[in-house]
Amino acid sequence: MTLYHHDNQTNQWEPAPATELSVERLFQLIREAVVNLVLQLVQLPIPQARFLDAKVIDKLSQFMRSSDGPETLTLVLMQLPDKSALQAAVHAYHLAGIDVILDVTSCEKQAFAQLQESHPFDGLKYTLPATEGMTNRAKALLSAQAWYVQALEWAIPIIIGGIKTKSEVDWAQSQAKIHLLIGDYYETAELPIIG
Repeated sequence: MTLYHHDNQTNQWEPAPATELSVERLFQLIREAVVNLVLQLVQLPIPQARFLDAKVIDKLSQFMRSSDGPETLTLVLMQLPDKSALQAAVHAYHLAGIDVILDVTSCEKQAFAQLQESHPFDGLKYTLPATEGMTNRAKALLSAQAWYVQALEWAIPIIIGGIKTKSEVDWAQSQAKIHLLIGDYYETAELPIIG
């Protein structure tokens, strides 16, 4: 499960803007969302500043260890911080049983030279662009395949988001051997009907 919010202006679902919500409000939303789930798997996008904040690390660790915390909490790091700060924060999250994956959608491959010896991630995530242009999506699929190769080298999974069509599923599974796929192809989020 990933937290999303509905943007009324664009009529689109977007990943929850974690920077706009307090940590306590995020916990409340997670508790409400997972109460009826058989598998309580939560994926939470988190900006770099919050990811490295010692108070946030402590609060997330306590929440994960609490009786009403989710079974699995995965933080999706949106930006690559300094290597030493990254290693320390990931270590603290791992001690609390929290996984960390890096969203590589807007990352340059060259930025990973510093991580070649010891990468701290439990996975990578790449999201295909929302645009309908076939050329852009085709380029994005090739970029996803390159990130898949990096994930293979590090022996970690990669998640491809933004999947919209059966042909994208087929391509990901046959050409890139990527099987962790999410997107509107599987189920489009809808606003609940109230009243």
